[in-house]
Amino acid sequence: MSQLRIFIADPDRNGRLALQMLLDHQPGMEVVGIAVQKEGLVEQVTTIQPDVVLIDWKLLSSTPAAFINELHNAHMNCQIIVMDVREETRYEVEIFGIDKFICKNGPPDKFLSMLQEIKENKKIHNSHFNDRNYVWKRVESISADNETG
Repeated sequence: MSQLRIFIADPDRNGRLALQMLLDHQPGMEVVGIAVQKEGLVEQVTTIQPDVVLIDWKLLSSTPAAFINELHNAHMNCQIIVMDVREETRYEVEIFGIDKFICKNGPPDKFLSMLQEIKENKKIHNSHFNDRNYVWKRVESISADNETG
């Protein structure tokens, strides 16, 4: 079973610990990195290549558009989920083209179902990718047979 690789970027120690504890008890989900500040985050994401980056809005609030763009450029297949304690932040987040938003004060099952959905989509994406690779290899094989025969 494929793991959903999750990177947590949150300056709040209690928030990070709570997320890590919640995710450590979820089958198929793995916390692969943690950051407490914006500096160095893009480099860490580039190196670790997580499936999801959970990032606190406080880390983005000064230059969200540029930073989100930089994160996406560093790892195009990564889903970015912005977290905040205020539900109304959702509307600010939408302006910047951020993948998803979750309110930290919301129920954990809503958050987990969002991650589960990402995991399922990843599995489907990987399956289609593997199917395309098989088809491409088959086309190359047929082409090579036609050239020699």
